[in-house]
Amino acid sequence: MESFATTHPELYGGFMKQMTKIMAEVNYDLSSVKLVKCLAAHNEEDWIEFNLRNNYDEYDIIRVVEGAVENRPNSTPDGHSTDRTLELIKNFPDPDNKIELFTLSRPFKSLEEQKQIFLDAANEGEWLFIVDCDEFYKEGDVNRIRKAIRQAPMASEFIPTFLHFYRDFWHIKDFTPEWNIFHQRIIRYQPGMRYHTHPVATDVNGICTCLSSEYQPFRYTIPGLYIYHYGYAKGKEFHEMKRNFYMKELEKFSADGGKTAAQAFDEKFLEFVNECEDLNTILKFDGEHPEVMKSHPAYEHYADRYLREDATRIWNKSGGAYAESQLPNIPAWMYGPWKQFEPYYNVMRV
Repeated sequence: MESFATTHPELYGGFMKQMTKIMAEVNYDLSSVKLVKCLAAHNEEDWIEFNLRNNYDEYDIIRVVEGAVENRPNSTPDGHSTDRTLELIKNFPDPDNKIELFTLSRPFKSLEEQKQIFLDAANEGEWLFIVDCDEFYKEGDVNRIRKAIRQAPMASEFIPTFLHFYRDFWHIKDFTPEWNIFHQRIIRYQPGMRYHTHPVATDVNGICTCLSSEYQPFRYTIPGLYIYHYGYAKGKEFHEMKRNFYMKELEKFSADGGKTAAQAFDEKFLEFVNECEDLNTILKFDGEHPEVMKSHPAYEHYADRYLREDATRIWNKSGGAYAESQLPNIPAWMYGPWKQFEPYYNVMRV
Protein backbone atom coordinates (compact mmCIF):
# COMPACT_ATOMS: atom_id res chain seq x y z
CA MET A 1 0.00 0.00 0.00
CA GLU A 2 1.41 3.38 -1.04
CA SER A 3 1.92 6.06 1.58
CA PHE A 4 0.14 9.42 1.61
CA ALA A 5 3.53 11.09 0.95
CA THR A 6 3.87 9.04 -2.24
CA THR A 7 0.32 9.48 -3.54
CA HIS A 8 -0.03 13.17 -2.62
CA PRO A 9 3.49 14.63 -2.56
CA GLU A 10 2.40 18.26 -2.89
CA LEU A 11 -0.16 18.04 -0.07
CA TYR A 12 2.30 16.13 2.09
CA GLY A 13 5.02 18.70 1.48
CA GLY A 14 2.68 21.54 2.47
CA PHE A 15 1.56 19.63 5.57
CA MET A 16 5.14 19.01 6.68
CA LYS A 17 6.08 22.66 6.18
CA GLN A 18 3.13 23.74 8.32
CA MET A 19 3.95 21.20 11.04
CA THR A 20 7.60 22.30 11.05
CA LYS A 21 6.48 25.91 11.49
CA ILE A 22 4.11 24.98 14.33
CA MET A 23 6.80 22.99 16.14
CA ALA A 24 9.29 25.82 15.72
CA GLU A 25 6.83 28.29 17.22
CA VAL A 26 6.07 25.96 20.14
CA ASN A 27 9.78 25.50 20.87
CA TYR A 28 10.81 29.11 20.28
CA ASP A 29 12.72 30.48 23.26
CA LEU A 30 11.13 33.85 23.91
CA SER A 31 13.51 34.47 26.80
CA SER A 32 16.35 34.80 24.27
CA VAL A 33 14.65 37.64 22.37
CA LYS A 34 16.51 40.95 22.48
CA LEU A 35 15.41 44.18 20.81
CA VAL A 36 18.36 46.06 19.35
CA LYS A 37 18.43 49.64 18.08
CA CYS A 38 20.86 49.89 15.13
CA LEU A 39 21.65 53.57 14.69
CA ALA A 40 23.88 55.06 11.98
CA ALA A 41 25.25 58.53 12.68
CA HIS A 42 27.37 61.12 10.90
CA ASN A 43 27.32 64.86 11.65
CA GLU A 44 24.11 64.58 13.67
CA GLU A 45 24.90 66.73 16.71
CA ASP A 46 21.43 68.30 16.55
CA TRP A 47 19.69 64.91 16.58
CA ILE A 48 21.88 62.22 18.16
CA GLU A 49 21.02 62.87 21.81
CA PHE A 50 17.30 62.98 21.01
CA ASN A 51 17.55 59.64 19.23
CA LEU A 52 19.56 57.95 21.98
CA ARG A 53 16.92 59.08 24.50
CA ASN A 54 14.07 57.85 22.27
CA ASN A 55 12.77 54.51 23.69
CA TYR A 56 16.01 54.03 25.67
CA ASP A 57 14.22 51.98 28.34
CA GLU A 58 12.52 49.72 25.79
CA TYR A 59 15.59 48.48 23.94
CA ASP A 60 17.88 45.76 25.29
CA ILE A 61 20.90 46.93 23.27
CA ILE A 62 21.71 50.15 21.37
CA ARG A 63 24.38 49.73 18.68
CA VAL A 64 25.67 52.92 17.10
CA VAL A 65 27.82 53.02 13.96
CA GLU A 66 29.47 56.43 13.65
CA GLY A 67 31.27 57.46 10.49
CA ALA A 68 31.01 58.46 6.85
CA VAL A 69 30.91 56.63 3.57
CA GLU A 70 33.62 57.55 1.05
CA ASN A 71 33.17 60.94 -0.62
CA ARG A 72 30.64 62.15 1.90
CA PRO A 73 31.15 65.89 2.48
CA ASN A 74 32.18 67.28 5.87
CA SER A 75 34.12 64.23 7.00
CA THR A 76 37.55 63.89 8.59
CA PRO A 77 40.28 62.12 6.57
CA ASP A 78 39.72 58.97 8.66
CA GLY A 79 35.97 59.03 8.02
CA HIS A 80 34.43 60.62 11.12
CA SER A 81 32.00 63.44 11.82
CA THR A 82 33.37 66.98 11.81
CA ASP A 83 30.88 68.14 14.45
CA ARG A 84 30.33 66.90 18.03
CA THR A 85 28.45 63.70 17.12
CA LEU A 86 31.13 61.26 18.28
CA GLU A 87 31.74 63.21 21.49
CA LEU A 88 28.02 63.29 22.30
CA ILE A 89 27.70 59.53 21.78
CA LYS A 90 30.64 58.78 24.06
CA ASN A 91 29.36 61.12 26.78
CA PHE A 92 25.68 60.13 26.61
CA PRO A 93 24.34 58.92 29.99
CA ASP A 94 24.01 55.13 29.74
CA PRO A 95 23.09 53.81 33.21
CA ASP A 96 22.20 50.34 31.90
CA ASN A 97 25.31 49.98 29.68
CA LYS A 98 23.19 49.42 26.59
CA ILE A 99 25.20 51.48 24.10
CA GLU A 100 27.79 49.74 21.91
CA LEU A 101 29.78 52.10 19.66
CA PHE A 102 31.34 50.95 16.38
CA THR A 103 33.74 53.09 14.34
CA LEU A 104 36.48 52.50 11.77
CA SER A 105 39.76 54.35 11.23
CA ARG A 106 38.77 54.91 7.58
CA PRO A 107 35.63 55.85 5.63
CA PHE A 108 33.19 53.09 4.82
CA LYS A 109 33.43 51.90 1.22
CA SER A 110 29.65 51.96 0.78
CA LEU A 111 26.34 52.22 2.63
CA GLU A 112 26.17 48.43 2.44
CA GLU A 113 29.48 48.04 4.30
CA GLN A 114 28.30 50.50 6.95
CA LYS A 115 25.00 48.70 7.55
CA GLN A 116 26.64 45.26 7.41
CA ILE A 117 28.25 46.04 10.77
CA PHE A 118 24.80 45.72 12.37
CA LEU A 119 24.38 42.23 10.92
CA ASP A 120 27.93 41.12 11.74
CA ALA A 121 27.51 42.22 15.38
CA ALA A 122 24.12 40.53 15.80
CA ASN A 123 23.34 37.24 17.51
CA GLU A 124 20.54 34.73 17.17
CA GLY A 125 17.44 35.80 19.08
CA GLU A 126 17.96 39.48 18.27
CA TRP A 127 15.46 41.71 16.50
CA LEU A 128 17.14 44.62 14.75
CA PHE A 129 15.52 48.07 14.54
CA ILE A 130 17.39 49.83 11.71
CA VAL A 131 17.09 53.59 12.23
CA ASP A 132 18.75 56.79 11.07
CA CYS A 133 19.28 59.68 13.47
CA ASP A 134 16.18 61.46 12.14
CA GLU A 135 13.87 58.44 12.59
CA PHE A 136 11.89 57.96 15.83
CA TYR A 137 9.20 55.78 17.41
CA LYS A 138 6.58 56.85 19.94
CA GLU A 139 6.95 55.73 23.52
CA GLY A 140 5.66 52.20 23.98
CA ASP A 141 5.93 51.19 20.32
CA VAL A 142 9.15 49.20 20.75
CA ASN A 143 7.45 47.19 23.49
CA ARG A 144 4.54 46.60 21.09
CA ILE A 145 7.01 44.69 18.92
CA ARG A 146 7.98 42.57 21.93
CA LYS A 147 4.30 41.62 22.29
CA ALA A 148 4.01 40.98 18.54
CA ILE A 149 6.95 38.55 18.67
CA ARG A 150 5.12 36.55 21.35
CA GLN A 151 2.11 36.29 19.03
CA ALA A 152 4.16 35.39 15.93
CA PRO A 153 7.59 34.13 17.05
CA MET A 154 8.50 32.92 13.55
CA ALA A 155 7.84 36.29 11.93
CA SER A 156 10.75 37.62 9.89
CA GLU A 157 9.81 41.30 9.90
CA PHE A 158 7.44 43.86 11.38
CA ILE A 159 6.69 46.83 9.16
CA PRO A 160 6.23 50.34 10.59
CA THR A 161 4.45 52.95 8.48
CA PHE A 162 6.62 55.95 7.64
CA LEU A 163 5.50 59.50 8.29
CA HIS A 164 7.76 61.62 6.06
CA PHE A 165 7.66 65.07 7.66
CA TYR A 166 8.19 67.80 5.10
CA ARG A 167 9.68 71.24 5.89
CA ASP A 168 8.41 71.15 9.48
CA PHE A 169 6.84 68.85 12.07
CA TRP A 170 3.29 69.68 10.96
CA HIS A 171 3.21 68.54 7.34
CA ILE A 172 3.93 65.18 5.73
CA LYS A 173 4.31 63.93 2.18
CA ASP A 174 1.47 61.78 0.89
CA PHE A 175 2.22 58.25 -0.30
CA THR A 176 3.60 57.85 -3.86
CA PRO A 177 6.23 55.47 -5.31
CA GLU A 178 8.89 58.12 -4.57
CA TRP A 179 7.57 58.60 -1.04
CA ASN A 180 7.13 54.99 -0.02
CA ILE A 181 5.65 54.53 3.44
CA PHE A 182 7.15 51.07 4.02
CA HIS A 183 10.88 50.37 4.23
CA GLN A 184 12.62 47.42 5.85
CA ARG A 185 13.33 48.56 9.39
CA ILE A 186 12.48 45.83 11.98
CA ILE A 187 13.93 42.41 11.13
CA ARG A 188 14.66 39.14 12.90
CA TYR A 189 18.36 38.40 12.61
CA GLN A 190 19.37 35.20 10.85
CA PRO A 191 22.99 34.00 10.60
CA GLY A 192 24.41 34.73 7.17
CA MET A 193 22.32 37.82 6.45
CA ARG A 194 23.94 40.44 4.22
CA TYR A 195 23.30 43.87 2.78
CA HIS A 196 24.06 43.43 -0.90
CA THR A 197 21.97 46.51 -1.62
CA HIS A 198 21.38 49.38 0.78
CA PRO A 199 17.64 49.15 1.58
CA VAL A 200 17.11 45.42 2.24
CA ALA A 201 18.89 42.38 3.65
CA THR A 202 19.30 38.96 2.06
CA ASP A 203 19.39 35.65 3.91
CA VAL A 204 22.17 33.06 3.89
CA ASN A 205 20.90 31.75 0.54
CA GLY A 206 20.93 35.19 -1.05
CA ILE A 207 17.12 35.50 -0.98
CA CYS A 208 15.74 38.99 -0.41
CA THR A 209 13.99 39.02 2.97
CA CYS A 210 11.74 41.92 1.94
CA LEU A 211 10.57 41.49 -1.64
CA SER A 212 10.73 37.73 -2.27
CA SER A 213 7.52 35.70 -2.25
CA GLU A 214 8.99 33.21 0.24
CA TYR A 215 9.07 35.83 2.99
CA GLN A 216 5.66 37.46 2.54
CA PRO A 217 3.82 35.07 4.92
CA PHE A 218 6.27 36.09 7.68
CA ARG A 219 6.12 39.89 7.29
CA TYR A 220 3.53 41.74 9.39
CA THR A 221 2.14 45.24 9.27
CA ILE A 222 0.89 46.74 12.55
CA PRO A 223 -1.77 49.46 12.26
CA GLY A 224 -0.80 52.60 14.14
CA LEU A 225 2.90 51.68 14.35
CA TYR A 226 4.59 54.75 12.86
CA ILE A 227 8.19 55.66 12.27
CA TYR A 228 8.53 59.44 12.46
CA HIS A 229 10.98 60.47 9.75
CA TYR A 230 12.16 64.06 10.16
CA GLY A 231 14.84 64.09 7.46
CA TYR A 232 12.90 66.49 5.22
CA ALA A 233 12.14 68.75 8.17
CA LYS A 234 15.80 69.75 8.11
CA GLY A 235 16.97 72.88 6.31
CA LYS A 236 18.12 73.42 2.73
CA GLU A 237 21.83 73.42 3.61
CA PHE A 238 21.58 69.88 4.94
CA HIS A 239 19.91 68.70 1.75
CA GLU A 240 22.50 70.36 -0.47
CA MET A 241 25.22 68.44 1.38
CA LYS A 242 23.22 65.22 1.16
CA ARG A 243 22.64 65.69 -2.56
CA ASN A 244 26.37 65.93 -3.32
CA PHE A 245 26.90 62.55 -1.70
CA TYR A 246 23.78 60.64 -2.73
CA MET A 247 23.98 61.54 -6.41
CA LYS A 248 26.99 59.24 -6.65
CA GLU A 249 25.98 56.64 -4.06
CA LEU A 250 22.48 56.07 -5.50
CA GLU A 251 23.47 55.97 -9.16
CA LYS A 252 23.80 52.16 -8.99
CA PHE A 253 20.15 51.66 -7.93
CA SER A 254 17.03 51.86 -10.09
CA ALA A 255 13.84 53.75 -9.28
CA ASP A 256 10.29 54.03 -10.60
CA GLY A 257 9.72 55.17 -14.19
CA GLY A 258 13.04 54.00 -15.63
CA LYS A 259 15.08 56.49 -13.60
CA THR A 260 18.06 55.80 -11.41
CA ALA A 261 17.64 56.30 -7.68
CA ALA A 262 20.05 59.26 -8.00
CA GLN A 263 17.79 60.94 -10.58
CA ALA A 264 14.72 60.35 -8.41
CA PHE A 265 16.55 61.78 -5.39
CA ASP A 266 17.60 64.85 -7.40
CA GLU A 267 14.01 65.54 -8.40
CA LYS A 268 13.00 65.43 -4.75
CA PHE A 269 15.90 67.72 -3.85
CA LEU A 270 15.01 70.34 -6.49
CA GLU A 271 11.36 70.28 -5.46
CA PHE A 272 12.41 70.89 -1.85
CA VAL A 273 14.92 73.72 -2.36
CA ASN A 274 12.78 75.49 -4.97
CA GLU A 275 9.63 75.18 -2.84
CA CYS A 276 7.61 73.97 -5.79
CA GLU A 277 5.88 70.90 -4.33
CA ASP A 278 2.27 70.33 -5.36
CA LEU A 279 0.13 71.10 -2.31
CA ASN A 280 -2.07 68.15 -3.27
CA THR A 281 0.86 65.93 -2.20
CA ILE A 282 1.11 67.57 1.24
CA LEU A 283 -0.95 66.51 4.24
CA LYS A 284 -1.41 68.46 7.46
CA PHE A 285 -0.31 66.55 10.53
CA ASP A 286 -2.32 67.09 13.72
CA GLY A 287 -1.23 63.99 15.60
CA GLU A 288 1.12 63.45 18.53
CA HIS A 289 4.90 63.37 18.16
CA PRO A 290 7.24 61.20 20.24
CA GLU A 291 7.59 62.88 23.62
CA VAL A 292 11.33 63.37 23.22
CA MET A 293 10.79 65.45 20.06
CA LYS A 294 8.60 68.00 21.82
CA SER A 295 11.76 69.58 23.22
CA HIS A 296 13.56 69.66 19.86
CA PRO A 297 14.26 73.21 18.59
CA ALA A 298 12.38 72.47 15.36
CA TYR A 299 9.17 71.46 17.14
CA GLU A 300 7.72 75.01 17.19
CA HIS A 301 8.77 75.86 13.63
CA TYR A 302 6.11 76.29 10.92
CA ALA A 303 7.54 76.44 7.41
CA ASP A 304 7.33 79.80 5.60
CA ARG A 305 6.13 77.95 2.51
CA TYR A 306 2.95 76.91 4.32
CA LEU A 307 2.44 80.26 5.98
CA ARG A 308 2.01 81.66 2.45
CA GLU A 309 -0.17 78.84 1.13
CA ASP A 310 -1.09 75.82 3.20
CA ALA A 311 -2.27 72.29 2.51
CA THR A 312 -5.92 71.52 3.14
CA ARG A 313 -6.02 67.74 3.64
CA ILE A 314 -5.60 66.15 7.08
CA TRP A 315 -3.16 63.24 7.08
CA ASN A 316 -5.47 60.49 8.38
CA LYS A 317 -8.89 61.89 7.47
CA SER A 318 -8.67 62.85 3.81
CA GLY A 319 -8.36 59.55 1.99
CA GLY A 320 -5.13 57.95 0.82
CA ALA A 321 -2.85 55.51 2.55
CA TYR A 322 -2.93 57.00 6.05
CA ALA A 323 -6.73 56.76 6.20
CA GLU A 324 -6.71 53.04 5.38
CA SER A 325 -7.44 50.61 8.20
CA GLN A 326 -4.77 48.26 6.86
CA LEU A 327 -2.25 48.20 4.03
CA PRO A 328 -0.54 45.41 2.07
CA ASN A 329 3.01 44.38 2.90
CA ILE A 330 4.58 46.02 -0.17
CA PRO A 331 2.26 48.92 -0.96
CA ALA A 332 4.34 50.40 -3.77
CA TRP A 333 3.61 47.24 -5.77
CA MET A 334 0.10 46.58 -4.59
CA TYR A 335 -1.62 49.90 -4.00
CA GLY A 336 -2.76 52.52 -6.49
CA PRO A 337 -2.20 52.86 -10.25
CA TRP A 338 1.22 51.11 -10.20
CA LYS A 339 -0.28 47.89 -8.77
CA GLN A 340 1.58 44.83 -10.09
CA PHE A 341 0.02 41.93 -8.17
CA GLU A 342 -2.64 41.17 -5.62
CA PRO A 343 -2.09 42.50 -2.09
CA TYR A 344 -0.68 40.21 0.57
CA TYR A 345 -1.97 41.11 4.05
CA ASN A 346 -0.53 40.01 7.34
CA VAL A 347 -2.02 42.42 9.86
CA MET A 348 -1.28 42.13 13.56
CA ARG A 349 -3.02 44.26 16.16
CA VAL A 350 -1.05 44.69 19.36
